[in-house]
Order: sequence, then C-alpha cells, then structure tokens
Amino acid sequence: MVLRRARRTTAAARRGIARLRGEEASREEEAERRRLYFEENDLSRSSNQLRFIAGARLRAVRPVNKEAVKVLYALDDWIRDRQPDWRLSFEVVSSQK
Repeated sequence: MVLRRARRTTAAARRGIARLRGEEASREEEAERRRLYFEENDLSRSSNQLRFIAGARLRAVRPVNKEAVKVLYALDDWIRDRQPDWRLSFEVVSSQK
C-alpha cells in the first residue's frame, strides 16, 4: 500500500516536472521570438531605417491649402528668428481614399 502511494506520488511529481519544463521551454521560445522581433524592427539601427524607407510607397501630394501654408511659413519664420534650435513639423492626414 505504501509502495503504491509512493509510486503514484513519484509519477505525479514526474508529470509535474515535465509540465513545468514544457512551460519553461514555451516561455524561452516566446522570449526569443520577441527578441528577434525587436531586433528586426529596431529603429536605432540604420539598416532597419533604410529597409523601412525602401519599402514605403511615397507619392507627391499637395499637403495643405494656401491659407494653411501662410500660417505655417509665418510660424517657421517666427521660430527661425526667436528659437533657432526649435523645429517645426506637422502631418496632414487626408480623409479621401
């Protein structure tokens, strides 16, 4: 009776150890997958920057209307005169498809 109980306990322990090893292997695989993903998409590497730019589809479009251009140029002039270390940047998103 004691021997049977000991065998069942040992078998259960072995199954538990096998399960834990499987979970650890899964965690390690996931960590490696994430490391490779971040390495492939690291923007601090110039090779990745060039790869992303080469893969982008660029086209010339008129960014904004005349009134907005006047405002942007006025802001650019003000920044250049008063805060030369600042930079003006903007993005226009078109709702047209």
